[in-house]
Amino acid sequence: MNSAKKVGAIVLFTLSGFFAVVGVLPLLDDPKEYYPLSFFLLALAILFLFLGRKSWKKANETPAKGKVANTPMVESPSVLSKTASQSLEEALRSSNSMSVFAKTNIQKVNKMLLPNEAIKYAVCTNVEIIPNLGSLDAKNAFSFKTHKNKVYGIVVITDRRIVFCGADKTKQISLQNIQSVDDANNYSYKGQLRVIGLTEVFILDLLKEQMLSFKLKLEEARSEEKASNNSSSVTTNTYVVSDSATELKHYAELLKDGIITQGEFEAKKKQLLGL
Repeated sequence: MNSAKKVGAIVLFTLSGFFAVVGVLPLLDDPKEYYPLSFFLLALAILFLFLGRKSWKKANETPAKGKVANTPMVESPSVLSKTASQSLEEALRSSNSMSVFAKTNIQKVNKMLLPNEAIKYAVCTNVEIIPNLGSLDAKNAFSFKTHKNKVYGIVVITDRRIVFCGADKTKQISLQNIQSVDDANNYSYKGQLRVIGLTEVFILDLLKEQMLSFKLKLEEARSEEKASNNSSSVTTNTYVVSDSATELKHYAELLKDGIITQGEFEAKKKQLLGL
């Protein structure tokens, strides 16, 4: 294929030279009546020269392109990071909540994600995070007037936990620590969803469609996580210790990057080590 293109380019170069010579010869005798013909032939010479160069260039580039196409691609860390970012962006678009202000929070969430942690659902919204004191008044919990410390950010459901990133606040609730999930519709199109964990409560402002999707995906993730724990109950202690060490190392990196606080790290450390 490359040889054929090169032969074609040579033919075009030859024609270009021929028309150039034929076009110049009449100009040497200076007969004005041949000027239009000479200019036409010279224009053809330029055209064939351009086509010839283009054909020759393609003939030389084709082997390199074919080689790249057949070579297995190994993604660099930067490419993997971009792929993860796009996955989160797709989840936000699916919930119709993608925001121009979400870029920084997307980067924070991607840093928090563990290897092979799957994103189930993501939404940009206002979130109130309050401590779980053990006795929450449902009426007050769902009052727009009561909560003045709402933070706009991203809430992500993964196959392991719920993660919130907004402003300088980063919080999470593991799926196994979720005590209950309830909601209240303040309007026909909007409401609040409350996710109660062991120590904290997430209160989300959501559209009705988002609320339904959030609850469905969260229930799906919790069911899968429970089934996974049941099936892995025969796992050896060595594997459990190794997995806990890997996760603890990941949280240490988050602490170093300033994504989580020292208190949050210590709490997670105690949980992982069973202290």
